[in-house]
Amino acid sequence: MSNTRESARRSARQHPEELVKKLLQTLGGRFSTSLGINLASGDSEEIFKWFLASILFGARIGEKIAASTYREFERRGVLAPQRILDTGWGGLVEILDDMTSREIRGRPQPSTPRSDRQKRSGI
Repeated sequence: MSNTRESARRSARQHPEELVKKLLQTLGGRFSTSLGINLASGDSEEIFKWFLASILFGARIGEKIAASTYREFERRGVLAPQRILDTGWGGLVEILDDMTSREIRGRPQPSTPRSDRQKRSGI
């Protein structure tokens, strides 16, 4: 291992707050801030919003899709535990399906050969 790399690791262990600042500067801040979630307030509603966002960001989807999905939940007013319960499973699936459809529509679609039946029916 190079001396520079070892020196950087030693510095990070001695001054973790500096490492965090440098990472935030390099990576551009926090997702909570970009989503308009005020964690510093300590408000339970804001913390729950971050809980919901963290579930989305932890899913096997890209960061842009996770952020868009969170914003769709926000647009529909489904950011509180009771609102999620009121929306129900079907409503949550609808929100997620809508976001998936939008994502798919935004991508070029692969051309699929038409079946013989489709050709005969003029589809």
